[in-house]
Amino acid sequence: LSTGSRGRGLFFGMSGFDGGDPRLITVPLEGTVCVAEDPSKAEAKEAIADVYARWEALHGMIPPPAVMGALQGEWNKDLRVAVGLLWASQSVPAWKKYREEWMPTYANLPSLYLATAKELTELQDEQVMGMAKGAQSMMDRAWDTVNASPVMSELAGATKEDFAWAYSMIHTRCFGAEIRPGIGAAFCAPVVDMVNHSFAPNSKYVCDAEAGTFQLKWDTSNPRHPVPVPTAEVLVSYGDRLPNAFLAVKYGFVDPANPNASLPQDVLKPAFARLQEGHVLHALHVYAQGGGDQDRLSAAKNALAPCCGPATMNKATSHEKKTVQAFLSALWDQLDSSPTTIEEDQRLLEQSDLPCRVRTCVEYRLDRKKLVKVCIDVMQIWQQYRKLEAAQSH
Repeated sequence: LSTGSRGRGLFFGMSGFDGGDPRLITVPLEGTVCVAEDPSKAEAKEAIADVYARWEALHGMIPPPAVMGALQGEWNKDLRVAVGLLWASQSVPAWKKYREEWMPTYANLPSLYLATAKELTELQDEQVMGMAKGAQSMMDRAWDTVNASPVMSELAGATKEDFAWAYSMIHTRCFGAEIRPGIGAAFCAPVVDMVNHSFAPNSKYVCDAEAGTFQLKWDTSNPRHPVPVPTAEVLVSYGDRLPNAFLAVKYGFVDPANPNASLPQDVLKPAFARLQEGHVLHALHVYAQGGGDQDRLSAAKNALAPCCGPATMNKATSHEKKTVQAFLSALWDQLDSSPTTIEEDQRLLEQSDLPCRVRTCVEYRLDRKKLVKVCIDVMQIWQQYRKLEAAQSH
């Protein structure tokens, strides 16, 4: 466990790897908090009941009937596993110690599920503010359900803030896998839950039903990193298609290398499907070769894709040149309409005492501005080459 570019995470600490057992961390299933994806299936109920029956040997206790009823009941998966984590972190010594020593507190959780209305204004994005508020409304309704249920008798006077902590934690640290073939389950697994996300992961998590364990394994099938490199961060994918808006709201972080990016429709409108693809791709290539923002190259390519029409690279028409000028004006308007500049956001992030959820918001809005700036730079390269093209034709 150490700190890297993604914050606190898991790193490969061995001096070598012989290509043998790829398991990095193994947690017995009875060491996890888990629920079935679909508790209406008899086999799913049986699999979960078997895990908690084995808690007796590990923890010296099993969940009381009211808690088991919640874990195996008809509530949605997120609500059930949140109740399980909240109860375990209050009542099970090992989980209580793990929470105190290794889990972030309510104040230190960067997920926007917990952000105040004032903090959300720092996003500078009404649509993402709406996403966050929608998630918070779901969490509020979940608390109302729990608070009115018999399970409250086992939750040691839990408050709405306690539940919000657990609900946010399971959204940032819970993994899905099959507890038995064809039986999906959600797991909170100690230590494994600290692994960070990457769109170029080197590891994966699995449930070994036969061995009765939840495992974090190095992905030896990955051609880029077939064996662990000493000091390398262990990374998994939380989802290949998640945009940064989703990552910020649910997990509380932004990935500059996230390829899942887009521009607002009103910004794209002047150039939508009107530019030759070859010229756009060439401008992206020149930008990359010139040492531009390498992290956001894939994002910019995807954001500019809707502008591409014919897969050609013929001489640009006067209409295309006017289109690009209108598109650049829309991009500049988007950038200039923000209450703060890129430089101001960067200076703000240098403040060590910036509240964690404000930091998430500022990182998100800075990422959006940097994407727009990359698109501006690429389209300006497009213009430069069209001028060269015109000069050569004379």
